Amino acid sequence: MKRMEYIPPLFFTVVGVVIMYQSLVNLVYFDSNRGAPGPGFLAFWLSVGLLGISAGIIAGIARRPALADMPRVDPEDVLLAEMEHEAEIEESWPERAGWIRIAYLMIPFVLLLAVFEHVGFIISTALYMMVAGYGLGYRRLPILIPVSVLSATVLYVLFDTWLGVNLPSGLISF
Repeated sequence: MKRMEYIPPLFFTVVGVVIMYQSLVNLVYFDSNRGAPGPGFLAFWLSVGLLGISAGIIAGIARRPALADMPRVDPEDVLLAEMEHEAEIEESWPERAGWIRIAYLMIPFVLLLAVFEHVGFIISTALYMMVAGYGLGYRRLPILIPVSVLSATVLYVLFDTWLGVNLPSGLISF
């Protein structure tokens, strides 16, 4: 039965190779006229990810022992373990602190989407990173603030100058 487990990852390996070939041959990986990545850029890197995941699954299957080599399990033990697992799932909803963390991520994200065009990428992303970092428990503001601002600025420069993606500059522009 172990041989049948190889079929889905091998199928996705073939799909990944076909996508990679098409992105390099038929789509333009790098558009030299614009000096920016072409339509094949995203397809190429998605195929690299698909091939990596497929290779990981194949390696996991190869390392795992065959079903015939595994010890027999008493069905009653499996039923008891499943009942205990269901009890854990019922208790796994976040408590009040968990909902506060979720709110620290979702509310600023909705606000980011609302003010993104007006305020600009750098300010809105830096504020979101600060609030999200603080909400997730990182309380050292002398480190959190510069890292957030620097990360947002580097991302803006990277996307705007190197990749040619026009992000809203808002109040700050380069």
